[in-house]
Amino acid sequence: MNNTGIGETRRDPLALSNEIDILCDAFEASWKQGQEPDLEEYLNQTEDVGRSTLFIELVKVDLHYRKKRGESVTIRDYATRFPHFSKALIHVSGDTTPDLSLTRTWRPPEVRQKIGDYELIDKLGEGAFGQVWRAFHRDLDRTVAVKLPGKKLVGPSQIDMFLHEARAAARLNHPNIVRVHDFGKHTQGGYIVFSLVQGIDLKHWLPIRKPSPRQAAELLVKLADAVDHAHRLGVVHRDLKPANVIMDSNNEPHITDFGLAKRLDIEATIADAGELMGTIPYMSPEQVCGDNRLVKEKSDIYALGCLLYEMLTGSVPFKGDQQSTMYQVLNVEAASAREHNKNVPLDLDTICLACLEKDPND
Repeated sequence: MNNTGIGETRRDPLALSNEIDILCDAFEASWKQGQEPDLEEYLNQTEDVGRSTLFIELVKVDLHYRKKRGESVTIRDYATRFPHFSKALIHVSGDTTPDLSLTRTWRPPEVRQKIGDYELIDKLGEGAFGQVWRAFHRDLDRTVAVKLPGKKLVGPSQIDMFLHEARAAARLNHPNIVRVHDFGKHTQGGYIVFSLVQGIDLKHWLPIRKPSPRQAAELLVKLADAVDHAHRLGVVHRDLKPANVIMDSNNEPHITDFGLAKRLDIEATIADAGELMGTIPYMSPEQVCGDNRLVKEKSDIYALGCLLYEMLTGSVPFKGDQQSTMYQVLNVEAASAREHNKNVPLDLDTICLACLEKDPND
């Protein structure tokens, strides 16, 4: 498996090249769909050794589409925004002689903040309950992912709930679940250390790969097996969605972010804060109702059904504004996937609809 984790620091050049191609394709696909992708978000999805190459390719695409829609943008704009990559921009402009005006914004790197034994390198992402950073353990010479609590988790009790995620996820040992290796407290709160899986999330992977029904079924089997492993150990994810599945360079899925995870044998969890927990298009009816006591294994099965439906049809079962989507989740039966894709086998469609049953007892 070509991913960079707690015990891995080397990459196969071919796998790295494939990963960069996938990221560039996803970035351009987003532009073609009329969106404005965040260059930095894509840049952070590969490791240091490939980031300069990825940066050059992303800037070429970004520059092309911005000029195409009439924006006045120059190479110097990127040099100002990304001073650490200013020298690489020479390759974008096609120049062979360095332009000192592109590199004058360079500054020596600041001393990195340390959390425990880990040096924070750059932020990979941020959610309601935490930030994820690329980090480095100097003594072990290993790059990892470190999650820090977000603004919603600032007090001692909230930090304890944040670390509950680590205790829940640390029970899990499955090839399709991102491993938790360490966690603890520091002066500013808590931290959790994960394997750093190199790849792109399923949200960006799907529009590029457009899996066939067979490929979607094979992917679902792996995800379902990982979820079953968690359930057998008493852990419910509660926020399964494409953004929480990382596809590595071998197209293997890895479920991440147990930020809403619930131990079935513990009542007090992050989700007891009295708000809807999860992502609405992938929420089960019991989650939409807001009674977290009802959220059990079936909620994850429902979310898997949503993932399968999206892989088969290109869309979630229910969509609209927040209130409309919530109403549909509670009251409207999902349309057959075969109505959107005639290539979906009847048996697979039946499995998908069974996952999307409204009653968790069905």
